[in-house]
Amino acid sequence: MLNIFYGRESIDKEQFIYEQIDKSQRRTLVIVAEKQAFRLLQAQGLMDVEIVSMSRLGFKLLAEQGGGQKTFIDKYGRHMLLSQITAKLEEDLQVFKDSRRKNSFIEMTNNFISEMKQYNVGPGDLALLADNLEADSLLKKKLSDLELIFAEYENRIDGKYTDSEDYISLYTEKIKSSSIVQGAVIWVYGFDSFA
Repeated sequence: MLNIFYGRESIDKEQFIYEQIDKSQRRTLVIVAEKQAFRLLQAQGLMDVEIVSMSRLGFKLLAEQGGGQKTFIDKYGRHMLLSQITAKLEEDLQVFKDSRRKNSFIEMTNNFISEMKQYNVGPGDLALLADNLEADSLLKKKLSDLELIFAEYENRIDGKYTDSEDYISLYTEKIKSSSIVQGAVIWVYGFDSFA
């Protein structure tokens, strides 16, 4: 069961959460910042309450379920790899041929790939979208360039690295069978949005 509690900005939501935890007397998993928990629960230690960040929860799930032995590529590794890829594909790019040397273009492409992965959009999805546009449209050419770069990026990391956005997929697949989560009361607080 999912309960959603919301309130105006002036309401102390953290205090509400920790008051509910104190009443529950059950193993609880809180995905927030740790400092406030001790203050609001007025406790020296938290025996049945575990406070973790989203990435720390992922690490714990992978350690428990397996799959944590992957080599990860972060934003900076992706930045270097994208610089190599765009140099290799320079002659195949239609719109971004001259932009590929600019750090701002590599950063924009890096952010674009990150966001596409967060929303489970792959290079093939971009190709399908581009196919539905007019042949000589600027948007079609831009999407085609980005699809080419994205596809080459995926080919380069396949079997060698796990992207930081793919990391989320690794542990969400394992969450149902995790003893960390089963039977626990889970609170998620302090996030403005989720992909």
